[in-house]
Amino acid sequence: KIWNGNVDALHIEFMNEPWAPINHRTNIMGAAFRRVGVGAVNGPDAMYMTMVFCR
Repeated sequence: KIWNGNVDALHIEFMNEPWAPINHRTNIMGAAFRRVGVGAVNGPDAMYMTMVFCR
């Protein structure tokens, strides 16, 4: 579920995650992945989002 239905707030949450070898921020900022797929859909009770990282 997207944080409070707000994509910007979700992105801020991802980027503020504490550093870890594998987390959203590391995947977004690192060079390990060259491609990303992003999907979002309005569901009956919330907006849902997914990210897939590929080499």
